[in-house]
Amino acid sequence: MSNTAESSPQQEVTRIGIVLGPFKRLNVTALQYCVLRMNSLQHWFEYEFLPGFELLQDEPQAEYLKVPERRQLRREDESLRQFLQTLSRDKLVDRGMVEVEAAEFVDVYESYLWHLNQGYGLKYGGEPPGKHFVFVTEARFHDNYYLTRQPHVSIMALGNWQRGMAPPSILEFILTLLMRLSVAIVCPSLQGPIHLGTKGCLFDFSRNLSEARQQVLQGFICNHCRAALQRHNLENLADDIIPVLDKEWFGRSDDPTSPAGIARNLGYDLFRTKGFEATPTEKFLATMSQEGIKLPFAVSAAVIGAVLTALLFVFLGLPQL
Repeated sequence: MSNTAESSPQQEVTRIGIVLGPFKRLNVTALQYCVLRMNSLQHWFEYEFLPGFELLQDEPQAEYLKVPERRQLRREDESLRQFLQTLSRDKLVDRGMVEVEAAEFVDVYESYLWHLNQGYGLKYGGEPPGKHFVFVTEARFHDNYYLTRQPHVSIMALGNWQRGMAPPSILEFILTLLMRLSVAIVCPSLQGPIHLGTKGCLFDFSRNLSEARQQVLQGFICNHCRAALQRHNLENLADDIIPVLDKEWFGRSDDPTSPAGIARNLGYDLFRTKGFEATPTEKFLATMSQEGIKLPFAVSAAVIGAVLTALLFVFLGLPQL
């Protein structure tokens, strides 16, 4: 009898490199943890964080490179820095201009990664860590779009995010939008705006970032979009990523072994923090919720101790203080 597990084709995994832009405030560690946790929750996409603006504050350690290659790396490093700087939230940027620059930038960035691989003696053999790149930025496009893509590169423009848009949290927005861009990479029919009606579908068309909250909250893929996946022989993809979208894998924030608990220990409470980082008030409430569990036990112990002490004084006939 043949072994069906051995004869079934292996699922092809699409590697996606994530590059962070110049965020003024962002809990990078918590974001990285949540994104990378998705690698173990589905079998279609493999996410990896690549050098971005936060890693370009210091000159790369390229001591292994020859002098001409080192100079080339410095030029590419500066080009990357300038491109990412245009994606800050300090001013409105023309989306069409950014799309042209992003498409031209891919070759430069791949060369940059190749030189870094060579410089550190890594085993990829010069192959860039990912052919598909997603830039997560605080850019503000002039037409209020918050997603745009070109071949091999997509950009999230989150500069219009406001705390009043939560729930969900900004980290949940990023996770969901990242999954949307990922599916669009492997399914051409789902690239760009899909349907006008708001269904809570991953591929809802939303005119601005504030209207996208339903697709983040629902964790749903509609029949129209499922049919598009089926036409590309991707019928199993929807069922595989729905458990990722519904966020039940977060668990409870008071469970230190759950993703939500780990994220809170990293400084970002998925159920309390609304912005890019926790405010002093949110930090205080998170601390109180932790200490609140211990408080009843401490009070009970103190009361019991006081009662036992009083009884002991009565039993021994000692004067009470």
